Amino acid sequence: MGETITFWVLAVVSVGAALGMIFSRKAVYSALLLGGVMLCLAVLYAVQEAPFLAAVQIIVYTGAIMMLFLFVLMLVGVDSADSLVETLRGQRVWAGPSPGSASPSW
Repeated sequence: MGETITFWVLAVVSVGAALGMIFSRKAVYSALLLGGVMLCLAVLYAVQEAPFLAAVQIIVYTGAIMMLFLFVLMLVGVDSADSLVETLRGQRVWAGPSPGSASPSW
């Protein structure tokens, strides 16, 4: 019974964090929410009695790779004002009608 409750609680948290990661406007928030999803996955491994996978998930993926993402974001210095600068003239006009793309958010 405990595994079922843990699974459903972590499922809601993971899906919420994943949706927050997708719809977040700031890259740092997306990276932190991705770390939350990875931690939920590590807990699910631990509940399924796979302690090695849980430890590897936390140490390698959540620890090392997520810190690498955050360091790169800090070094690059992502600024929300940079995304409004159009580097190639007319790129937003041509990107709008491309197949499979959502409507542009100008």
